[in-house]
Amino acid sequence: ASTTTSKSLRFRHGSSARYDSDFAPNQKWVRLSGRICSDFVDETPELNEIYSSGPFESDAANSPNRTIESPASSLGALTLAAEALTSLESASWSPRPLYTPTHSPSSAKRRCTNDSVYSFSSAHQALENHGSSASPNNDLSTGDFSQEASIEQLHQASLLPNQNLSHVTLQEACLMRYFIDNLACWFDLADPDRHFALVVPQRARHCPALLLSIYTASSRHLCRLSRYLNPTTKRVEYLGKTLPDLHIDTAVEYHSRCIEYLVNSSNDPEAIFDVDLLTASIILRFYEEVDAPFNGGDWEASLRGARVFIDAQASSHRPSSPEAQESPIISSLRCAAFRVACRQEVYISFTKQRPPFPLSSASCQTQVYRLLDPCDDYIWSHRAVVHCSDVLTFCYGPLSQTTSSYDILLQYHQEWTRLRPDSFDPIWESQADEGVFGELWFLSDCHVTGVQHWNLAEILLTVYDPRIPRLGPNQKSAAHRIEKQVMAIVKKLCGIAISNRRAPPAMITACIAIAMCGDQFTDLHEQQALLEVLRETDVEYAWPTGHIQARLRAEWGW
Repeated sequence: ASTTTSKSLRFRHGSSARYDSDFAPNQKWVRLSGRICSDFVDETPELNEIYSSGPFESDAANSPNRTIESPASSLGALTLAAEALTSLESASWSPRPLYTPTHSPSSAKRRCTNDSVYSFSSAHQALENHGSSASPNNDLSTGDFSQEASIEQLHQASLLPNQNLSHVTLQEACLMRYFIDNLACWFDLADPDRHFALVVPQRARHCPALLLSIYTASSRHLCRLSRYLNPTTKRVEYLGKTLPDLHIDTAVEYHSRCIEYLVNSSNDPEAIFDVDLLTASIILRFYEEVDAPFNGGDWEASLRGARVFIDAQASSHRPSSPEAQESPIISSLRCAAFRVACRQEVYISFTKQRPPFPLSSASCQTQVYRLLDPCDDYIWSHRAVVHCSDVLTFCYGPLSQTTSSYDILLQYHQEWTRLRPDSFDPIWESQADEGVFGELWFLSDCHVTGVQHWNLAEILLTVYDPRIPRLGPNQKSAAHRIEKQVMAIVKKLCGIAISNRRAPPAMITACIAIAMCGDQFTDLHEQQALLEVLRETDVEYAWPTGHIQARLRAEWGW
C-alpha cells in the first residue's frame, strides 16, 4: 500500500548503530531477553509532524490552538519516545566557538489548550511586579494525575524475564549503591528534598524501566573511572567487591532491556503520563552524555525521548475529582525531573548553539521561576537556570534580536543580582596568585548552580549585545573589550568549579564555557590550565572531554 502526503518528508540516511558496517570476528553481542514486540502502531501523523518541520520548529506544538490528544495519540507518542531513546545520530559533537559567524478530547487525560511559549513580556511583567506581588506559591506541581491501576499493573506484569525487583545480584546492588552515593548528586542540584537520592531508588523497586535506567547510568560511569579498575585482574572493584561481569558493554545490555520495557509500555496509552518513565528518560539522558564517545557524540537522542514525556505531563489538566489526585510525592518528583530536564536543555543548547526546547515554561503552572519575589535559595537558583534558558532563546531563537528584548533580559539579569539573597555571595574569595583561577567557596551546591548559570547568561549577554558596533572605528576596541570580559567569566567559572568539587556538575558547566570560548585564550599558561580542567573532568568525573581538548589544541596551534 502506498501513502501519500502533501508534506515533503526528509529521511535520515545511515545508522549511528552502524548496522551496515562490517563486524570483527570477535565482535561482542548484547544478550537479548524477552519477546520481540510485533505490534503495529500507525505513527503516520507523528512522523509527518516530525519530518515536515525542523527539530526546533515547535511553534505548532506550543500554539494556543494546539490539538487535544487522545489516548491513541499518546500511544503513538510513547512509541516515538522509545524509538527516540534508541536512535543515535552519526554526526559527532564538535562544539563551534561562540564567536563563529553565524484528534478528539480524551476523558482520561486532556492536553492543555492554552500553553504558550515564553515571551520576553513575561520577564518584563516580573520586573514590574517583583516589589508588589505576593510571595510565590511553593507548590510547584504541574498538575495532578490519577495513579491509574493500569500503570501499576503494567509495572508488575511487564517485568522482564529473570528480573525480580526484590532480589538483586551483587552487581546490581553495587550499581544501585553507586547511583545513590555518586550519581544522584548530579541530578539533585538545588533540590532540598534530594528526590533522585531518596525517592527514585524506592520507586525503582516497582518500575523496571526506572531500575534499568539506574543500572545503565551507573555501569557506564563506573566503568569509565580507572580508579575502580584493578590493574592486575582488569576487573571492576567497588566497595571492596569484585564485579567480574561488569564491563564496558554492560551498560548497553541494561540500556537495551530498558528500551524493551518502554516499547512494551507503548501498548498502554496512560504510560506516557507515568512519572517513573519520565524519570527514567531523564536518567538515560545522563547516560547518553557520558556515553558520547562510544555512540558517535550525539547528545540528543534520549533528550528527544524525554521531551515526549515532558510535553504530555507538563501540559495536562488537573483531575477534577479529589479522589483522582496524585500523591504529593509524585507531583514533587515530576517537578524535580522537570528542573533536571531544564538544566540538560541549557547545556545542550549552549553547546549546539540552538534555542532550548521550551521546558522552562512547562516546569510549573505559575511563573515562580521568572519572578523576583522573596523566596528560598533553591527557587532563586533555578531562576538563574530559567533565565539562562531565556537568554539562549534570545540568542539562538527564530525571533529577531531586538534591542527592547535584550534590555528586558539584561534588566532581569541585573535585578537577579541585586535582589537575590546574600547567601549567594561566596563565603571565601581569593584572587589567583601564581595560578590562573581564583578561589570561590559557596555554602552549597544550590548556590554554585545559581551563580554558574548566571555567569553563563552573562557570557551570552556580553557577546550578543545588539549595540555592539559591527563596523567602524569602535569595532576593534569593542571586540577587544568583549573578549577580555568573556575570558574573565570563563576563568571565574573554572575557579568556582575547582573550588567546589562536591558539586560535580560545576565542572561540566566550566567545561562547556571552555568549549565555547577557549579559543579566545592566547596565553600558554592559561591554555594549559584550561586543558587541565578538561582533563580532570574526563579522568576524575567520567565526563568525556577528549574531543574538546583535541579541538582546542588544533585551534591553539599546538
